[in-house]
Amino acid sequence: MKINDSNGHLTAIIQPFQHTHVEADDHIEQMEPTIFKLTRTFRTKSKSATPVCRLLIDIVSTYHADFTMIPAVSYNANQWGDGKEPQGYTLGDEPWSFAAHRSALPGGTFSRGQDQGLGLFVDTDESSLPCSCSLFIEDGKAVHRLLMPEEEMPASYLIKGSLAPGYRDTVLLHPDEPLVLTTWIIIGEDYQLWLDTAWKRYYHSITPRFDTDTLWGLGITYAKESLWAEDRGYTGFSIGLNWDEENQVWAQRSTHRYECGWCGQNISFGCSLLLDYQKTGNNDSLNKALMTLDCWAKAFLPSGLFCVSYDALLGYSHMDNLIIDSCNLGGAAENYCRAAKLAVQCNVDRPQYAETARRILERSMSEQRKDGAYPSAYRADGSIITYDGSTGCFLIPAMLRYSELSGEESYVNSALSAMNHYYSSLLSDGFTTAGALDTYCIDKESAYPLLVSALLFFNRTKDKIWLEKAKSIAYYLSTWQWHHTCIYPKGTALEALEYDTFGGTGVSTQHHHIDPYALKYVPQLLELARLTGEIIWKERGLAIFNNATIGISDGTLVVMGKTRPIGSQDEAYMHTRWSEPYNVSQWLVSWPTAFRLEVLSDEACVEDLTTSV
Repeated sequence: MKINDSNGHLTAIIQPFQHTHVEADDHIEQMEPTIFKLTRTFRTKSKSATPVCRLLIDIVSTYHADFTMIPAVSYNANQWGDGKEPQGYTLGDEPWSFAAHRSALPGGTFSRGQDQGLGLFVDTDESSLPCSCSLFIEDGKAVHRLLMPEEEMPASYLIKGSLAPGYRDTVLLHPDEPLVLTTWIIIGEDYQLWLDTAWKRYYHSITPRFDTDTLWGLGITYAKESLWAEDRGYTGFSIGLNWDEENQVWAQRSTHRYECGWCGQNISFGCSLLLDYQKTGNNDSLNKALMTLDCWAKAFLPSGLFCVSYDALLGYSHMDNLIIDSCNLGGAAENYCRAAKLAVQCNVDRPQYAETARRILERSMSEQRKDGAYPSAYRADGSIITYDGSTGCFLIPAMLRYSELSGEESYVNSALSAMNHYYSSLLSDGFTTAGALDTYCIDKESAYPLLVSALLFFNRTKDKIWLEKAKSIAYYLSTWQWHHTCIYPKGTALEALEYDTFGGTGVSTQHHHIDPYALKYVPQLLELARLTGEIIWKERGLAIFNNATIGISDGTLVVMGKTRPIGSQDEAYMHTRWSEPYNVSQWLVSWPTAFRLEVLSDEACVEDLTTSV
């Protein structure tokens, strides 16, 4: 069976099914010019029940593929990075297969080449059994494969850097009970239509677990009551809480305790508490905000670099092991720009906040390469570790924010050079990468600052090319967003939480779980909807935010037998076979709270969050 594109060019061939004991009938509907719905019905040839596995649908491209993707799992076979995730199209001679729930589109695969493209996803409403997907190259052509029942072969990826034995389920196919597998086939060189089709197919609203005022109060309470720390002269916030088995309590983590950005988000918390003081007049919020921001503003090393981890300054870790990454540097500088404005609004004289941002950015700008790249990471002595990856782009929004604060154009020029470099890399590679923190692989987080920056450039120039770039980046980020709802076994934490994967986002090709990081770019998605009039961006933004309210404790929430502190939330939701499948990480890290408070600090966002789509 052949499938043509909108110009009548042959794009893909649906391979006939061959099996000794099973026969199959195909029914295909053309839903739109480039959208098809294929239903394959499997029946046993026997008069008695037949045990079956690997019931296939193979759809082969006619073009030579130069880009492939299993969203949130594999981008061009994950050839970038240190290889601690499944790489390549095969392990040995056998193609990788992944459970449909592991992918951000159910059983989703996409390929393109020679001005053509093809994407699949499974129709979960009509498929009678869980299934899997596979994508590999054969004679230069992309083979998009669906398999029923579920399997992950030749190995299953359950934890970063290691593989577990693969599995292949078997079911009985009864003579009077055929098995049905339905897939949507979307033809087009760009994957936008593929994503949009899946989004429309499975879209549903998720009711937030709390209203915005309650969420603000829960976040401020968690920061001040559970995360606040005064330690050897340090005043600020802990990175998060772990379960203390010996004392049967949640306790602040005893290693890697204090971080300015990324997971620790001290400067962000300082800003939110300044805003809380404006909202409520609470002097405790003002005092803790200033104590935090003042403390961190002194965290410069003899090398002139900003020390992103206070543990090294306190002697909890060795300075020789310190990595000063641009994720932390960019986040700290951007939030110090914000803190400088908020301090003025609070009638507090703190010129050191803008100066802290300037010193951070001056160093990175002075070592910017001619191609626009910033250093991704430094050592404490000031030596550069690497420029590799997309990590340096976290400095771009901070450059633009500081230019707004200072009026100095040199920061805009630096940001534009960097933006051209990192955006060009996204276009040419098809992905962004993290190379300085806990992974060295393809991820979504490193695309967030590109989206922010594209919209900042648009607001500065009113040139609509920046809106087009923002949409392109937002679509890449959307390849990490779950378009469907997964079902969990009874007795698991996710089943008890009534966790809905729809709207959540995966982390990276090395971490196969969902987390709330996408909170960070909810304001940009909502702004993109306002600027373009395209409602899907508001739908995606609201779905992210509402998904990220699941599992926040009101002080009475019990998860996996442990009562959670008020305002706390897990970092990771194991939506697939990862770590402890279908449970949660039990790591009550601080950053989801910080990011949620950032969203709630934006009045336009709050208005969007409280109005229906």
